[in-house]
Amino acid sequence: MVTIIQNVKNVDLMSPVKLTSTKGTILYQDDGEGTLKWGNLGGGTVAKDTTGEIVYSGTNDIKLTTQAGGTFQEKVEHSIASRPEVLGTNLGIEQFFFLPSVLTTAVDKIVWYLEVYDGATRYIATITWQNGATPKFQYLNSASATVDITDGAFTLTVNKWYRIKLVINTLTGKYQRLEIGNKILDLSTLAMPSGANTANYVYFSLNFFAIDATQRNMYIEDFAITYNEPG
Repeated sequence: MVTIIQNVKNVDLMSPVKLTSTKGTILYQDDGEGTLKWGNLGGGTVAKDTTGEIVYSGTNDIKLTTQAGGTFQEKVEHSIASRPEVLGTNLGIEQFFFLPSVLTTAVDKIVWYLEVYDGATRYIATITWQNGATPKFQYLNSASATVDITDGAFTLTVNKWYRIKLVINTLTGKYQRLEIGNKILDLSTLAMPSGANTANYVYFSLNFFAIDATQRNMYIEDFAITYNEPG
């Protein structure tokens, strides 16, 4: 199911107003200011950036640059300790992103990866935007296969800030919804991969792939992890 968002705050993403989650409770937030908080796992680079025409809010954003060889990617991560009140709720991740490159010749895919460890079960949620003849969003199903999301066709536009938010249900082990641009995709029937664990934390990574060895950039801002999200 696709819901079109009529709230202008979710549509007008070039607004100078800084947007934060208005639904769930903030567990962790990074507005891109201050010390760089992203760990670098890819072969490219991640750095604070102050490019005036690109910064969404404040004075800095985070710039990801793909590697010139290997898998032509850049991957960054966050890992934080969880809290008891987080478990059994709808957990969300939210951020803004900007692509300055020509998508059809530059960007292969973008992967948002979320792991939740509650001391007994490990849930894995993965959302991929895959470029191609029909650009689309995909998800990782319970068998760890990447499949298309129903009504998930979505064309990204260069030189535009997008807000993306993924919500999962840590009680049922299912995805909940994906918000991107002016669409809400209902994912509440889709189960996530799961397994046993003894840890207790929330892990997130963002993986940005270029099509070839030409180094490409992606900018991100206003990242948040939330819990107690509505269904």
